[in-house]
Amino acid sequence: RSVMDVVRRRKPGSKGQKRARQTRKRFINRVVKQLPFDRLKVIGLEDLKGIKTGKGNRGKGFRKWLAPWVVRQVHQRIEFLAQLNRVQVVFVDPRGTSRTCPMCEKEAKENRRGELFHCVACHHQQDADEVGALNILVRTRANYSLGSLSSPNLKMTVRNVSV
Repeated sequence: RSVMDVVRRRKPGSKGQKRARQTRKRFINRVVKQLPFDRLKVIGLEDLKGIKTGKGNRGKGFRKWLAPWVVRQVHQRIEFLAQLNRVQVVFVDPRGTSRTCPMCEKEAKENRRGELFHCVACHHQQDADEVGALNILVRTRANYSLGSLSSPNLKMTVRNVSV
């Protein structure tokens, strides 16, 4: 969040903004390199296409706040390092992940209240982001165990990825 704030505060096109973007890129690289690729077979990511435009009800303030966030750059870096380490990348549909109970699998809009998750069916309570991460893990494992994924191969063609 602090890195995004620095990028947001800089004047567009200025040297300060270029430095802030480089800082953001270094931060992304440092965080992604901390992932334990040597112990993973598969990594699940939310497929966040259209996050900046949203459902059409996103206002200018939201788009401005989210502008410095570069999910594509994070995904590209993860995909690149995953391919080098022979780890399969799975994109999971994020729809309903933070509203679905990981215990009873009941999905309801009322389950999520801000940052708190409270299931209306089984009364399970947890942080909403943790619940979303658990549900993404479950979906990733389901896709991987069903055999719908090909085994990772280093000879796959590499897309143009800026590292």
